[in-house]
Amino acid sequence: MDGSGGGDGGLGAYVPTYDFNKREDYDYHASYDYLGGQLGRDMLSEKRKKERKKGKYDMRPVRAPDDEVLRNRIVKTAEFVCKSKNPEGLENKIKSSKDPKMLFIRDEDHEAHQYYLWAKHCISREVKDWESITPENESIKRKQQQTEELKDTVADFSISTRVEVLGLKGKPELNGTCGTVVGKNKSSGRFEVKLDKTGSIMAIKPDNL
Repeated sequence: MDGSGGGDGGLGAYVPTYDFNKREDYDYHASYDYLGGQLGRDMLSEKRKKERKKGKYDMRPVRAPDDEVLRNRIVKTAEFVCKSKNPEGLENKIKSSKDPKMLFIRDEDHEAHQYYLWAKHCISREVKDWESITPENESIKRKQQQTEELKDTVADFSISTRVEVLGLKGKPELNGTCGTVVGKNKSSGRFEVKLDKTGSIMAIKPDNL
């Protein structure tokens, strides 16, 4: 088989050589409770950034393969990978299995490889109705997303909102500092925050609050 998926009798007839339900791929749990200081704040910052990206995509949409069987297999595989606590490790195991029907994962030149990456991106971000987003209607969908992002930003950081500074690279000594939102620069999208520690007002990106 060349991984194209055509004429194989449908998804029901396909049994992958790799067992997605192996326990080791789902029983790994990580806790950040032990982390403290700068490391803990950095981890918290990354976690918050990921949460803010839920429901939003920032990858160019990819047209789905015409072959429905292949398309369904890609989506199902992407879902399994995204459910795993160790997606990269699971992908490596699938690649090493040499399953010809999983060629779209290990062969970057495969015609459906980019669609797999797109599917995985949207599923991991929990993008609603992502399969309806195409290169042709992407501009409309993007405007809708930007409108939702603007609503979320205004709701999260209104005037007088108490915030904590996280993930600053230029001034890491301010990470962990609390402050109050006193305004917003409409042109840059940054929030003006009066810091408790210094009493100064600093313009900070939403991702760092």
